[in-house]
Amino acid sequence: MSNPRVQRKRIRLDYPVQLPDRELCEVQMRRMTVKDMLDSPVKGASDMEGEVRLMARLCDLLPDDLYGMDFADYAKLQEALLSFRRGAPDAEARHGAGLSASGAAGEDEPA
Repeated sequence: MSNPRVQRKRIRLDYPVQLPDRELCEVQMRRMTVKDMLDSPVKGASDMEGEVRLMARLCDLLPDDLYGMDFADYAKLQEALLSFRRGAPDAEARHGAGLSASGAAGEDEPA
């Protein structure tokens, strides 16, 4: 069961992927946990298989679902994963928390 409080990013695909049961036009990726890293380890920068397993897990997909993805769309998934690793909340989360792009409270609010 998924936790509704877990931050997710919606990634729209420029090149939808045809899966056996549907066309995949967007992906929702959740923030990773330590358990995700333990269960789907990435052994290094060149461990593409490990990264695909982790990415699929975070997106509630199967690794096979990602194999047919255009690499430009996969790069969007990689960027979302990196933003989660950096710990930076996305724009929606910052706005909902009253934070500016710099992370400071109230800067986006009119004076």
